Amino acid sequence: MAIYDVDYYLQSERLCPPKRRQPITLAWLKVLVTPLQQLHNSFFGVFSPNLIEMIKYNSQTIILEAILNKVYGTQFRNEPSLSDIYIVNNAGSGNIIYLSEKGDSNTVTYFGDTPADTNT
Repeated sequence: MAIYDVDYYLQSERLCPPKRRQPITLAWLKVLVTPLQQLHNSFFGVFSPNLIEMIKYNSQTIILEAILNKVYGTQFRNEPSLSDIYIVNNAGSGNIIYLSEKGDSNTVTYFGDTPADTNT
């Protein structure tokens, strides 16, 4: 049972005074709340399966790998090298890329951990 599951038929019966809970009165109340119940079911019935699935996700790498493998229909295994889609962390590899505009030797832009020499 989700947080947004509401039975308006049951609520209308509970809010009705005990003296007025005859079958005809309850049927009339059911007719009155039927559009509200249908609107509620159409709105929350569509979003609840997706919402329940999304609640299971967090920012862990293994969860992201499982989601990507599920979306693209590939095989997911707990060992990263055996999965079809896996994430490898290459931080601190020491690869630096230097970029400069043609003819401008004074301005050098680098990407990476630290530049070896920014004056070249």
